[in-house]
Amino acid sequence: MLELFHYHHWTPLLDETERFYAEQGFTVTRPEEQTLDVRKGVVHLTFSHGEATQFDHFGLLVTADEQAGILTRAAALGWEVQESAQGPRIQTPWGFHIELQLTEAMPDADTTRLDNLILRLAGGPGPEGLAELLDLEQLPSPEGESLLADDWCLYTIPVWSGHTHLGRATFTNTDKLESPDPCAVNLSVL
Repeated sequence: MLELFHYHHWTPLLDETERFYAEQGFTVTRPEEQTLDVRKGVVHLTFSHGEATQFDHFGLLVTADEQAGILTRAAALGWEVQESAQGPRIQTPWGFHIELQLTEAMPDADTTRLDNLILRLAGGPGPEGLAELLDLEQLPSPEGESLLADDWCLYTIPVWSGHTHLGRATFTNTDKLESPDPCAVNLSVL
């Protein structure tokens, strides 16, 4: 069972981002001068210093069998796979990548989790390839497409200029969050 748990942003606003998430009750550390690790429950957000605010990738916890299936489908789609210390990263046609981290056990249901992300996809094909890659059910939604897993969802909305960005992140099992964060991601709680 895939588990959405992570996303990464580039931002020139590291200090503001550090203060914001600490005030929201997340544990914030700086493993390197130019990087923030933001954690709560199973959620792991990363913010790195960059010249502009830009979405980089999201991450999934996967079993070995799930990872093998996703990598096979990535090859069939012709999408590039790069190895990293965290696990394989699949480059998408929308300019972001998907990180796969192996896990043997999924987190408890009552821990803080990422429930859904709204991705505004710039250019590239429709989200069918993303649904195929991750073996997600694809359903129309009012603004775009919903890609459904067992207990989380990616909403995709096409945009015709600029770059892909993360529009919203929704969390479960946490207190109310202020919104938006310094990277202009709207945060909500189910």
